[in-house]
Amino acid sequence: MKNIGIIGAMKVEIEAIKAAMEIIETKQALGTEYHIGRLSGKDVVLAWAGVGKVNAAICAQKMIDSMGVDAIVSVGVAGGIKSGLAIGDVVIATDLLYHDMNAVSFGYSPGVIPRMPESNFITDDTLSSAAQAAGNNIIGRTDNKVVSGRMATGDQFINDNEDKARIAQEFDAACVEMESAAIAHTCYLNGIPFTAIRTISDSADDSADFVFQEFLGMAAERAGNIIVDMIKRL
Repeated sequence: MKNIGIIGAMKVEIEAIKAAMEIIETKQALGTEYHIGRLSGKDVVLAWAGVGKVNAAICAQKMIDSMGVDAIVSVGVAGGIKSGLAIGDVVIATDLLYHDMNAVSFGYSPGVIPRMPESNFITDDTLSSAAQAAGNNIIGRTDNKVVSGRMATGDQFINDNEDKARIAQEFDAACVEMESAAIAHTCYLNGIPFTAIRTISDSADDSADFVFQEFLGMAAERAGNIIVDMIKRL
């Protein structure tokens, strides 16, 4: 892994990482800024992709095609789905899928992508192990915890108890967010390693709108600090 791509959906999700980088060049492409430089002694490309699956996938593919990245990490915040997760806890992805992919009428299970050989995208062991170690180092100074688990991605901010219960039942997800499976899908098709790090900013329930706004900054900074520590370990 000689050149690592790092993707956040929102500006706040990349600010801590950008502040720690030595930025050599910034390029504009397809409406996105790509910061090229060094972080923790490694070559990296950092991007604020925008919200949603399409923005995330386009950003990842551009990094691969034009900027030579050979691994990608998704970073940011997420809604907690799994029982026991608290605001400020960190999830390191084991695997990722789409909670809004539904071709049940054609005989497919929820989350299965028709005519794709894989719909559940497994993360890279080396990247995830480094993320886990970094997470333990950063979160060990707090009252929160780091867990490994499944991330469920969809083009929907989950703020409803019924939606949360459905995602928990159908997908056994630890958390829910809006980009990471699309990045993982892109990396899978290109044959490059991937992982995702998300800090819990809300509980994806009826109060999520308000809780998200309150804890977004803390959660995003925490995930960014883990990335900075993680890159040192690769």
